Amino acid sequence: MKRGLIAAALTPRGKRGELNFGACFELIDHLCKAKVQGIALLTAAGEYPAFTMEERTRLVYLAVKRSRGPVLAGVGAEDLETAVELARDALAAGAVGVLLPPPLLFRYPAPELIEYYLQFAGQVGRGAEVWIDGATPAAELMATGQFAGITGEGITLSPEACAIPEVLVPLDCARRTGNTAEEDRLARLEAEFRVWSERFAPLVAVKVATEVRGIPMGTLPVPVAPERLRLLQEFRDWFAGWLPAVRKVAGHA
Repeated sequence: MKRGLIAAALTPRGKRGELNFGACFELIDHLCKAKVQGIALLTAAGEYPAFTMEERTRLVYLAVKRSRGPVLAGVGAEDLETAVELARDALAAGAVGVLLPPPLLFRYPAPELIEYYLQFAGQVGRGAEVWIDGATPAAELMATGQFAGITGEGITLSPEACAIPEVLVPLDCARRTGNTAEEDRLARLEAEFRVWSERFAPLVAVKVATEVRGIPMGTLPVPVAPERLRLLQEFRDWFAGWLPAVRKVAGHA
């Protein structure tokens, strides 16, 4: 997997909370057009626990066919057997690698987490690109030589890339090439977006901004409190006016 900025794709929902495949394809096309270095599906940003195994397996299969760039698949689950099954299906579909967070529901002691990851790697098979995703005894696991890397170090997963790829893709390039002038300029734009996003619950601003771009996200899984709806509308209006200017500025990056 090429290292750099990876878009942690949101997972659009339908009217009843089901996975909206059509909107997922629109989002994939949008990210590929922006030239992100890869797309990570069904990570925490993709809210993977909300979807069935069948939905997750089908999305990865279809996304690999749709995407013009590499696809990573999140395979988080409550148990080892399910995670392994999801990983095998994803790799068979053509995903370049899988992202494995710790098992859901409980916090496990380090020895059990290490065993969970080692058995996963052993069952998925040598040669599979397995990324450690989340708070785990990462140093001990990396020392085994069975893992591709750790998210946040080898690759950066960014849900914000769904909303503002015009800023984040060239910003990542500027950082990697040492172009400090462009980095400073684009980082200021990123900061403007983050100031807004930090006023809401996780992913709310990213989802709303992505929807303003014309990609339907469906209803928020956790509704916004009534007293904050006006603020959310202010953000919508701000982003709708901010985005055209950003496209002009970032186009010169």
